[in-house]
Amino acid sequence: MNWRERWERFGVREKRLIIVAGVVLGLLVVRVVIVSPFLTYRSNLRDRIAEQREWLDNAHAYMARSGEVERNSNKLRDQVRQIRGQLIPGKTPDLAAANLQDTLHGLAATAGVEIRSTQKMRDEPIDDFRKIAVRITITGEVRALAEFLAGIEYDSQRLLISFFEISRRGAVLRNKGARALSATIEVSGFIQGEHVVQAAAPKKPTKPKKPIIPKRPKRPKRPTKDTAKDAAKGPAKGSKKDPAKGPKGPGPRAAGGKAA
Repeated sequence: MNWRERWERFGVREKRLIIVAGVVLGLLVVRVVIVSPFLTYRSNLRDRIAEQREWLDNAHAYMARSGEVERNSNKLRDQVRQIRGQLIPGKTPDLAAANLQDTLHGLAATAGVEIRSTQKMRDEPIDDFRKIAVRITITGEVRALAEFLAGIEYDSQRLLISFFEISRRGAVLRNKGARALSATIEVSGFIQGEHVVQAAAPKKPTKPKKPIIPKRPKRPKRPTKDTAKDAAKGPAKGSKKDPAKGPKGPGPRAAGGKAA
């Protein structure tokens, strides 16, 4: 029985129901396979177009402000360059401390105070820079000390006074005038350089040494048939005798003469 005969066996009502069910099934398949993917693609495309349009608007706004952004960046570069020029010169902490001591000696000579001792303090890392500090002991009159402190404050370099102690102990009289004062000052600054001095230079990785493998001892040679035969026969003629038997010497008759 083929499908035509089976179809003819159905009634009119059953045929209509089968046709309606097939149409509904076909519509569902078309919706799932064609309509739904198309609607999803169109929605995603609409969102993507909106995002691209927003990105283009931002790009146009940025291009319109490019001149202002470039001017601000150049201004910031000039400020950074100016601030770096005001830091202590020297690419290492020792060089920076020496330059700082020279600066303080120059300011002291200008103000008319005397530096009695200087001490380099321990440098400290602060962010991408290193703080350099020098502690000095100076003597001078009040006016001279004030001029020295003003010179530190308004110097071309950015110097900070992190410690200050003043007293009359250790000071001396000057030409029988006003008594001089003694002050201990700790002046600090930061390292200047073309490149930022890091807190500690990273060490180069060393290659691991290869482990020493001991050599294997050589195996003794196996005796051949010829060597086994020679060992069984004993020493050959003309070979030296065993030293344990002692050297061949004269018999008793040769040693003691003829027997009586």
